[in-house]
Amino acid sequence: MFEFITQHLSEISNFSMAIATVIMVFYTKKSIDEMKISRKEANKANIVFYVEQKEHNLNFIIKNIGHTMAHNVKIRSNPEFKTDEPEKFNFDSIFKYYSIIPSRF
Repeated sequence: MFEFITQHLSEISNFSMAIATVIMVFYTKKSIDEMKISRKEANKANIVFYVEQKEHNLNFIIKNIGHTMAHNVKIRSNPEFKTDEPEKFNFDSIFKYYSIIPSRF
């Protein structure tokens, strides 16, 4: 047995290195996939919505505190806002074609 190992040492080492390389490729791909998900989560848009009172007015503040622009933002309320002039108070028509740019730009 020892004689067989010494005669075929290079083939055995090449085979074991090939197996080690396949294992390294698998874990490297897994690590890259996790990094892609992490980068996507870290760089996504983050919309914050709050109400601010100034004198007798309520101001609706919408800010993007994320790292990228927010696209296709829809604003809804539950219950719906009641108004006598619904065409002037349509959130979808206001924000439908605009992107919310990050607040630090």
